[in-house]
Amino acid sequence: MRPRRLVPLVLLALVLAGCAEPAAEGALGASASPGPQAPEGAWVPDAMGPAGHAHDAWGGRDRLTVIDETRPVSPLFLAEHWDIVFVPPEGVVVPQGARTVEARFDWSDPPLKSYSEPDLYVKTAADASPRRVGSLAPGAPLVFEVSANDSDLPHQRISAWEFRFRFYPEVGDRLIAYMGELTLRVDVERGYDVPLLPPHPDPLEGKDEIVLFKDSVREFGFLGRSDSSPICLRACPMPHTPDDGVIVPASAAIVEVTLELPKDVHTRLGLMYHGADTRNWTTAKAEGEGERRVFRIPVGEGADSPYAHQSQWAFLVYAEEPVPHGAHHGAYTLAARALREG
Repeated sequence: MRPRRLVPLVLLALVLAGCAEPAAEGALGASASPGPQAPEGAWVPDAMGPAGHAHDAWGGRDRLTVIDETRPVSPLFLAEHWDIVFVPPEGVVVPQGARTVEARFDWSDPPLKSYSEPDLYVKTAADASPRRVGSLAPGAPLVFEVSANDSDLPHQRISAWEFRFRFYPEVGDRLIAYMGELTLRVDVERGYDVPLLPPHPDPLEGKDEIVLFKDSVREFGFLGRSDSSPICLRACPMPHTPDDGVIVPASAAIVEVTLELPKDVHTRLGLMYHGADTRNWTTAKAEGEGERRVFRIPVGEGADSPYAHQSQWAFLVYAEEPVPHGAHHGAYTLAARALREG
């Protein structure tokens, strides 16, 4: 992943002291918004371009709204910070050509609260992790510029961008408490030319399969409750993603995932996944039982963008019900590959 530095241009009308490094200040006027707009253009998975071409998702406009959401939140934690994460809805992306981003959070404090000045952290499509943009105040816009490489890539159905409202505890305390609503509106303005891209590459060309990842070993721990879902204990399963630089191409028909357990582990494990077309998890159907379970997942419309550098697929191992009472701990091995033929 390429490290990026987000450069704030306009900070808040009321600048609050942040708990992270200070952000640069500047001045940039913001144009009027035409209201919520979504980038146009739907991806046809088998539309392999025969020649270099541009992907212009602006639809003749120079400003798009990519997030306009109000959400109830109620963090109550002892922590150094706590993030409330907002992402563009499925089918909406930050298109190529975007240069200026305006993020505006709004909220009102409840009678009982415990937090200090919040910050905005943003992860672009070029970032491996979120970066601080600046401090936040209710209703005040935070405007910053990004590079031409920070935009989402053509043919993405779900954006790689994240906007994080970061709570901090008050000085001398570790409690973060808030109960209310957060509203976020994010507009992007066009400022770069939309680049001409080469024909759609096919990583499977001349091959029958691509290894997404192999022999990924993870520990797990569950507290079994046979009358309800198990509780994660000690080692919570985390999502597996394809190796950096590996994607699921549109020419693949099947993603095959193999789950293996040691003989002395008797917890029944299943698999959930999502492709590049949604963030919602789907339960995969297994072929086989016991120590080795194989899951064959149709790619369908879930293929990654042909220009992607990192796959948006993810896989999550979970404990299937029922799980006997008591603690269950062990390790599993997971491997995945994309196959041309089903």
